[in-house]
Amino acid sequence: MKELTAFAKELKKLRMAKGMSVRALSESSGVSHSYISQIENGTRDTPQPDLIKKLSKGLEMNYYSLMRTAGYLDETNEMMQHFSKALEKAPQEYKINYLNDFNKKIKSFELKGFPQSDEFDKAEYDMQLNYYKIALNGIDETKFYVKFKNFFISTAKMSDYLQLLRIYRGITIDEMTNLLEMDLLTYKSLESKLINETEVIKKYGKKIGEVLGITDFEVWVSLSKRLRSGQHYSKYNFDQEVTEITFAVPSVIRETDDDGNKRIVKYTKEELKRNFYNLDFLLSQNDHVVLFKDKILNRNEIKKIKIMLDVLLGDD
Repeated sequence: MKELTAFAKELKKLRMAKGMSVRALSESSGVSHSYISQIENGTRDTPQPDLIKKLSKGLEMNYYSLMRTAGYLDETNEMMQHFSKALEKAPQEYKINYLNDFNKKIKSFELKGFPQSDEFDKAEYDMQLNYYKIALNGIDETKFYVKFKNFFISTAKMSDYLQLLRIYRGITIDEMTNLLEMDLLTYKSLESKLINETEVIKKYGKKIGEVLGITDFEVWVSLSKRLRSGQHYSKYNFDQEVTEITFAVPSVIRETDDDGNKRIVKYTKEELKRNFYNLDFLLSQNDHVVLFKDKILNRNEIKKIKIMLDVLLGDD
């Protein structure tokens, strides 16, 4: 049996607090009693938003609250989903090359011996080596991805995260160099040896994040590593009476014109700010869910809303 998710625990707690049996919740929500039981005992994963909506109605609970418990509206979950998508969609060649680079390090240690310095952690290296061997035994692409993900999380440096996200966004090294307004050699050095707490990352971290659509690159990588080690991360400051909420959107997009020619378009700060208040733009983006009250709108519903707005507010 898998470990119970936060949603599974909350669902059972709410059901019992209401004095409802599984069958009673099934009748009031329209979700089968077997499905509810499977969620609560950990044999099924957290359900999709449409089923959560049914369960919230059956429990007479706030839909938005249950969605947060399920992780759909949680900032850290969204950021980690971004990382998982980037790693999953990375070319197989990239993953193989990443393994080969680690293999070169293994052979170097075998020839020269392990580094004699305080910076080298033998226990950490042994864990990485174990993940490496597991990843090599991936049978098909799906199993290989799962094993490679563990290996990448265990071994990746900040430079590796940078290269991964650049590839995921479909931006070449030359394009990235131009977007960051730096010379080619400087950028290549970032993808080979970039680490935390350097003047370079302090200078370019936010700019890199802006290009890659993740707000601040250094913060994003730090969060990924905290989550890997099981630590929790929160920007909430109890000494403040306000909470800052940040939306990350790519400042660089690829467009195809009527003739089929592809080009890279970079938004200015003013254009990004204008897009933030542009209702049509907000309804067309795919990086964040769109809510109406407590309801998450699907693509068909958004399409209908855009048609209605066009009829109501379009040119006479």
